[in-house]
Amino acid sequence: MEDEDNITDYFDDFRTLADPLVSSCRMSRRECNKLFWQGFHADDRAMLYPRLIGRHPFQKPGADFDYQELFNRIHTIFAQWRREDKAAEAEAERQRKLEDDHELD
Repeated sequence: MEDEDNITDYFDDFRTLADPLVSSCRMSRRECNKLFWQGFHADDRAMLYPRLIGRHPFQKPGADFDYQELFNRIHTIFAQWRREDKAAEAEAERQRKLEDDHELD
């Protein structure tokens, strides 16, 4: 997933399919939660996992996390990563400008 918008789209699509299955008892809530987590790419799961279990070390994402809660937490993590990326880009640009100004002197 690239950003919060991708996560929101995935969540909306997943809910559209999963909610009727859960409400009609064709899929358990636990299965639903597990499928939501499995819908993330393995690399994304590997990056997210340490951040998700920090507050709940005995819970595993997937069946142990409600998919709504999981979505909320993952959305927040991706938003934080985006802010960190933008801050790093701004700092790199500031450093380039300082170096350019120094070269002009």
